[in-house]
Amino acid sequence: MKKERITLRLFLLVLMLASLCVVSGCKKADKNDDLSNIEVVRMEANWISPPSLDFLEQDSQALIIGKVVEREEPDSTKAGEDHRTYYKVKVKKVLNGTLENNESEIRVHQMWWLSKSEDGVERVYTMSNMKPLKVGDTWLFFVKYGASLDAYQIFGDQNGCWPLADPKLVKLLETKMTLPTEEVAAYWRTYDNDFKLPIYYEILEKYGDQIKP
Repeated sequence: MKKERITLRLFLLVLMLASLCVVSGCKKADKNDDLSNIEVVRMEANWISPPSLDFLEQDSQALIIGKVVEREEPDSTKAGEDHRTYYKVKVKKVLNGTLENNESEIRVHQMWWLSKSEDGVERVYTMSNMKPLKVGDTWLFFVKYGASLDAYQIFGDQNGCWPLADPKLVKLLETKMTLPTEEVAAYWRTYDNDFKLPIYYEILEKYGDQIKP
């Protein structure tokens, strides 16, 4: 009988803790979450503002169509040192240039990281104008290899990551030639409005038939 009471108490305790997690949202951010509901702290950084597609092609190493397949767990031995987050990106097609070793999968990094401050709240700290990449998404990436990190950077930050040319986006761009509306802006994974639409028109003109989803 005593054993049954202890078992019942343990069951009720587990049930109570599970209920608290549901109410308070104690789920830790999974490494493949899109992090869209986590507070963002912006850090100052200066990024290259490319004037044209030609500039991006010449100064980057390759233009690829890549699918984000995994966000890597941070290296605990480098906590507080490497303010980057690394992804595995499957190379679906190389449109321009060459990769370091003709890889079918590459490591790409972004200048953001997850950290808990003194109040215990986990936040996204970023020096990038791009929102964190989401696992499963496919983008056009201008990339450049860095041997010291054994990873590729997205060259030009938000100006090195572009959406594929799906019919809806192309139609929106054709009818909104000046300032991007919220609907157009939603296709870019960025925090700011520096979309460089003229460059995207150049990309569509040169690679349009190759970048359809």
